[in-house]
Parts: sequence; structure tokens; C-alpha cells
Amino acid sequence: MAAPARGAPIPLSQRFRKPVWYALSCLILLFYLWTATSSYRPFHPRDTSSEFYNQLTSSFLKGHLYLAARPSPQMLALPNPYDPAANERFRLHDASLYHGRYYVYFGVAPVVTLYLPWRVFTGKPLSDDVAVTLFAMGGYVFSCLLLFLLLRALRVRVAWFLQIAAVLVLALGQAAPMVLRRPRVYEVAVSAAFCFLLGGLYFLAARVVRPGAWRFLPALGAISLGLAAASRPQCALVAVLAGIAYGVHLARVRGLRGRSWLAEFARFALPLSLAGLLIAWYNYARFGNPLEFGINYQVAGIDFRSGSGSLAARAQEVFASLCYLLVCPPSFLPRFPFFELSGAALPLGDPALLPKRFYPEPLAGVLLISPLWLAGLALPLVFWKDRRIPAHIRAIPAVLAAAGLVMLASVCSLPGVSARYLLDFVPVVLLAGLFLCLWLTVRLPSRWMRAAAVALTFAGCIWASAVGAALSVNSYGYPLEQSNSTAFRSLAGFFGAGQDAFIEDVDRLRFDAMVTFPRAQPEVRETLLASGIYERWDLLYVKYETAGRVIFSFVHSGVSDTQTPAIPISFDAPHHLSVDYSAAARRLLVYLDGQSVIDYSTGFFPTSRDRVTIGHMGVGRFHLRDFTGRIDAGMNLHAGPSGLNLVTRPAQP
Repeated sequence: MAAPARGAPIPLSQRFRKPVWYALSCLILLFYLWTATSSYRPFHPRDTSSEFYNQLTSSFLKGHLYLAARPSPQMLALPNPYDPAANERFRLHDASLYHGRYYVYFGVAPVVTLYLPWRVFTGKPLSDDVAVTLFAMGGYVFSCLLLFLLLRALRVRVAWFLQIAAVLVLALGQAAPMVLRRPRVYEVAVSAAFCFLLGGLYFLAARVVRPGAWRFLPALGAISLGLAAASRPQCALVAVLAGIAYGVHLARVRGLRGRSWLAEFARFALPLSLAGLLIAWYNYARFGNPLEFGINYQVAGIDFRSGSGSLAARAQEVFASLCYLLVCPPSFLPRFPFFELSGAALPLGDPALLPKRFYPEPLAGVLLISPLWLAGLALPLVFWKDRRIPAHIRAIPAVLAAAGLVMLASVCSLPGVSARYLLDFVPVVLLAGLFLCLWLTVRLPSRWMRAAAVALTFAGCIWASAVGAALSVNSYGYPLEQSNSTAFRSLAGFFGAGQDAFIEDVDRLRFDAMVTFPRAQPEVRETLLASGIYERWDLLYVKYETAGRVIFSFVHSGVSDTQTPAIPISFDAPHHLSVDYSAAARRLLVYLDGQSVIDYSTGFFPTSRDRVTIGHMGVGRFHLRDFTGRIDAGMNLHAGPSGLNLVTRPAQP
């Protein structure tokens, strides 16, 4: 739709576009800050002075690059201090250990741009809650500005409700709310990269669209992209990609040659090169290698120095990452918050496809939670050769889509996945896809096609915004849905959730059933009884052995576990299984056909009634199948129609 003719009245929705965006942005800022703080005390940031970025800030002020925390003598005395099994009791988790000192492998940009200035001017440490909020808000603002820039360049004016929907999806449909729910050092680095990456691409695009704009916009874009690389190293690949695209634009579109081309390109290349040199110096000063960010010296659940294994193993890890990041379905709940990240999904539902050293956190695939992302991948096919669109305008969303694919490839190289990785690659591709959809709403040839594009675009924006907001409630650590969470109880009650939705302490659990075990292959593990939430779950499962034997195991996650010797069973014949836990006795008793198989001193994590599952585990399932035999719990008159009797009490603070 062309811009209004000179002198023609401007529609009300166009005249008030900026004020509406300002008002919406203020509301989004409040939502971001509430999300970042409400798991503890709404709008009261936590004291995170002991977290990595505040420690690193203190180190900078003291004139050194290592953390004040010293590795314990037991840690340094280990034959291999990077062995996760050996260092678990001694390590500073996720720090980098090098020559007897701890370092931070997370990008340094948040310290340089936010933590250090805040400390200098206020004398106080900055809360990670506030840092993630500010960085996420910056990324959202730059996303909107870049979208507005592209729409204005093509003189595309869309309906007011589509404008609002577009702003909402850029705020809620690109994983930032999930990241805000658990603001720690990981989320600080990812949100900073989101902010600076979108900022750098916006400044560069502004110079491309308006060649007469401020001539130092490329330098500002280069600095921002350099800060993105200093937040997440893989952003350096996008910076190089953007530099190549900008150089081609100067030569092919603006027609610059020789010294003119060099002078213009230098405004981008020199600041970016300086940023790269500073990052290389920082790495060399810490690890003696300009290309070492500290990952290889990380002390965590994986020994990164041990190598990735065979090519087949690496290919399996990449395949698993793609499954989780793209097509992993979220879990549906029949009560608030209705959607949550899946902590039990397996690649294509098959435990054999989950690599052995691969660590998946709760996740949901972008194609299911934000389907407009797929439009970003289709963008080159739709209008790359449309000569009605200037080549330099076509190139900008194409670079956005390519940048997203580069970031996706980089996170797939890691031996694990997390929902926070979505913020690396979803926003740029979503932005390209959203621009394409909005362009189609006014450029398709017939009215019914434009109406269909409007409906699909609006529905896609509202779906992604609603699901993104719902997924932010529990995120990938359940920090809001926990014991004594008044915020969660208020929200859940407002949406009609009953008492079964609230997490409480387990006072007594009793389960009785007739169980028929299948003829499963040896080493297969299947769930019998599970409860709790991610990282705070209890699990009873069975592992099949040869010669008609099984091993029963109970895991109190992160605390203790036990297993039985191999027990003979009869396949295809019912066995009576009973499980009895008492908080007063702090004991779990498991009987098979009246014989005690587990008598174990343990606790149970708090849980809600609807999070106790039979034959299926909803969170934390690694190489574990649903039970494929038969569990008949309906005949037990004492335990009720489900065979399960759960007695809870209000959780202790």
C-alpha cells in the first residue's frame, strides 16, 4: 500500500503509531522486569554480588582478570581436575580453571558496558535481574526499529491491529520471556548478545537504506557487533557475514570503487577489527591463546578437553540439537500456565537417538511455538528476484535469515541444548519472516489472498506471543511454580486452577497396582512412578536384564539413588507392585508380590498432585522410555480408582 499523497489526511492509526509503540514498550518493560524478579519478590532485584559477572567486575577494579575465588587444594590435587565425576564436590561450577586460577568464560561485554559503569557510578553491584531486563529490552527495541525501517523503505503500511501484533511477537515470541524467568550469568551473556547483535544489524541497515544518513552509522554497527561477539563468540560469524554483505552493497549498489570503496568500508571494518583484536588480547592475557575463550578449561558436567568423539557421535549430537531446537513439542497442561517447556522429550521419541554425553534442558521447538520463524527461511524464495523491491532492501532480511542460520549452526555444535539458545537464532529469522508476512498483506495480487495473509500473520503473532508468555511462567527451571509461591498461586487461581495444581510437601504416598512387564530388550529402562518438577524429581523405574530379570531403581534427583540386584520375573504375567513412602519415617518401601525389593532412607521433593505420573515421566527423562507393559491400578479399593493415594501438607519455607 503506497504512502498517502501529499496533503491527504493521514489515518489515525498512522498518526498515533509512535505513541502507541511507546506505550506498549513501557508495558513490555514492566512485564520483562516483573518476569525477571517475580520468582523471588516482584520488582525487587536480588543481590547477585557473588555471581560471576559481579565477581569479574570486582576483579577488573582490582586490576586483574581472574576471579577472587581460589580453587581448593583438593581440586588442584586431582589427576584430571576437569573430570566431572572427580571434581563435582570441589569445583566452582562453570568457571574456567587455568594455571591455578578461576576465570569467566562467558563474554566480557556485559561487564564493560553495564556492570562496570554501574559499579563506578553507584558503588554497588548490579543485579543480574536488571541486567537481563535491560539487555532483553534493548534487543526488542532494535528489533522493532529494524522492522519499522524495512517497512518504511518499501512504503508498506499495515493495519493498526497488525502493528500491535507485530510489536507483541517481537517482544514475547522470540524466547526473551523464557530467558528472563531465570536471569543468571548464562542469561546475561545470551541477552547481551541479542541486544548488541540486533543493534549492530540495525545501524548497518540504516546506512544501507539511507545512504545519506550519518556516515558513522557503520562504525556504530561494527562496535555493536563487536560487543555481540564479546558476549557470545559465535556472533563473530554474523559480524563477518554482515561485513561481506556491506562490502558487496558498496560495490554493486552504490557503485563505489577503489579508494572511495575502501574509505567507506573502513568505517565498518576498522572498528570491527579493533574489537576483534581486543577480544583476542583478552583471551591471550587469560589463557595464552587469542582464540581460547575458556570453554576447554571449563569445569562442569562435561570434560570439554576430552574431545567430541567420532564423527558419527558428533552427527548424532547435531541431529539431536536440531530435533530439540526446531520440532520438540511443548508440554500441554490442562490448567495454568497451559504450556510449558518439555523436560521429557526425546529426539523423535526414541531414546536410542539421544547421544550419551548430550544434555537437554527443558525445551520447545521454534517451529511449533513461533511458526512465523519458518517464513523467514522462505523469504529468499518469495521475493529475492522480485524486481519491484530494490536489491539492497531485499538483501537486508536475507542477511537476517542467514545470520539466524549461522547462529543455529553454532549452537548445534554444542553437546547439549537449552531454551536460552533460542534467543541466539530465533529473533533475527523471526524478524525476517515477520517482515515478509507484513509485506505480503499489502502486496499480494488479489483481495482474498491479502485477507488470508492478514489472518495468518495476525494468528501467527498472537499464537507466538501467547505461547511465549505461557512458557515464561515455568521456563526451564520452574522458578515461579514452586512451594509457597504466592505469585503463581494468584495467577493460577485467577485462571481457574484448583488445589491439585499447587506444589506442596509430600507427607505420604501410596501406590498399588498389578504390573505386567513386557519382553523388553536388555538395558532398556522404563518408568514406573515419577513425581516433581525439573531438577527436583523422584523416580522409580525398572531396567531389563537378560534371562527374565529386572533391576528396580529409585532416584531422588541430585541427592541420592539406589538399585536392587537383578530380580527374576515372569513376562506377560501380572505382578503385584506396591510403593509406600512416609515423610515421618523418611523411608521408601517397594514390594513386588509381597517381597521387599527396596527399603531406602530418602526424602521426596515437593510436588503437586497432577505432577505425579504412572508409567511416564514428565521431566528429566534421559534414555528412559514410558512403560510399555500394562499397569492396572483400577482394582485396588484401598488406594482409590487410580491406585494412587497422595497426602500432602503446606510446604515449609
